[in-house]
Amino acid sequence: MAKAMLHITEFKVELLNKYDRIDEGHADYIENSLHEIRNNIVILMGTSTGSEQGIMVAYIEVDLLNLRDFIEEEIEWEDGLCLYLFLKSATCMLEATIFKISMNIDIECILSCILWKLDIAECLTRCLLEKGKITQEVADILLDRIIQAQIDVELVQNSL
Repeated sequence: MAKAMLHITEFKVELLNKYDRIDEGHADYIENSLHEIRNNIVILMGTSTGSEQGIMVAYIEVDLLNLRDFIEEEIEWEDGLCLYLFLKSATCMLEATIFKISMNIDIECILSCILWKLDIAECLTRCLLEKGKITQEVADILLDRIIQAQIDVELVQNSL
């Protein structure tokens, strides 16, 4: 519920900013604050599972949520949409993984699917770079974070 309220508030701030009803500096501050709150909620969810895997998964989700924020800021919407959607799908699956951990349900299959989505995100990033849609610097940041997320997911898999 809290995350849903954060999304609604963020959307309202974006609309206010788009129609010049709020100062851009204030809008940025509010969005950054909402992202911090969102990240803390995810970490709290992971911690509430009472397991090391739940905490690890929560931190991976936070990293990918922050990467989605980075994509929104650095890449033109039409160029980065597919990459954004694959990462969004991965973050949703990570959240589902936290719930499965809390209910003591096997997570091996969902972790494999998350790795598959991250593989596609890595390929999409390389394609964006090859097509000149992103700079080498942006590609390096994206690839570093995606590869780190892959490593972290594999660590969770190996800890099962």
